[in-house]
Amino acid sequence: MKQKPYEWIRDDSFETKYAYNRFINWISGEFVLNQQENIDGLKVFFPNGWFFINVLNPKNNSIGFRIEVKSKCLKSGTQIFNQIVSILKHAKIFHSEFINN
Repeated sequence: MKQKPYEWIRDDSFETKYAYNRFINWISGEFVLNQQENIDGLKVFFPNGWFFINVLNPKNNSIGFRIEVKSKCLKSGTQIFNQIVSILKHAKIFHSEFINN
């Protein structure tokens, strides 16, 4: 019997494409030692799974996106998802401070 992967999905957005691209750059840099693909979004492979970040709806200057993590291991999948969300929160704070200064 084949085990189904664990899955985490989060939809979010940035006010600007520049902020989204910075976030993608930070994620790519954080996982630089992992195999990555940049086709229709950023897909990063890690032991027992992968995650994919892709644009859902670019509107004028704002951009909506989805983070999807799939893992065969609950512990490592949760850790990767939390790491991505932590970087996302940091990117949003950085963007907010950058805009307000």
